[in-house]
Amino acid sequence: MSWPAAASALAALLAAAHPGPGALVCDSQTPHELAAQADVVFTGKVTALVQDRDVNQAPPPILKPVLRFWPKQVPVPTVPTQAPGPGTPAARFRVATAYKGAVGPQMTVRLLGSERRFRTGETWTVFADRSHGHLFTTECSGNQPAAIDGRAYGLTAHRPVAAAPADTPPVQLYWVLGVFLAVAAAVAAAGTLLVVNRRRRPAAADLEPG
Repeated sequence: MSWPAAASALAALLAAAHPGPGALVCDSQTPHELAAQADVVFTGKVTALVQDRDVNQAPPPILKPVLRFWPKQVPVPTVPTQAPGPGTPAARFRVATAYKGAVGPQMTVRLLGSERRFRTGETWTVFADRSHGHLFTTECSGNQPAAIDGRAYGLTAHRPVAAAPADTPPVQLYWVLGVFLAVAAAVAAAGTLLVVNRRRRPAAADLEPG
């Protein structure tokens, strides 16, 4: 073998042994091991590829001007608001079959790693981990581009469960509270101003005739 050919072969071996910084090296795992390590497993169709942003809880805008008048004994109501920033690449799925974990009719899974395998309209069986309220998957999670035989993974198929409605007050209540507090604040401010003006105004008996 010539020196250039030997050098090329050595470079190829080194590249295979040390992948680039964005690549993941996946361990060989059996279907049962993949299912056991996942928090959520389901089969569904990709409906959209999105940038998924974190959600924070904050008071609704209608209440912000009057928060300083809010009674300390009453909890301040909050609503979900999207955090600033570009978000994390994610795929949204319409679920057909659930296998493991809390799975609803619609699921959003964040995509980690360098490989973006999902395409809109495709059907995938997704193996995902849950962390800080979000689902994550990578090219090493064991995702399959089709439906699976759950028995081969030690899983039992069932229908997705509809999410329970959020236990939050209706938005109309925020408007009522906001208007009430705004009016109360305006009345209090007007009363304070009236008292101050009366104290500054000299009494009629104290005025000397000019």
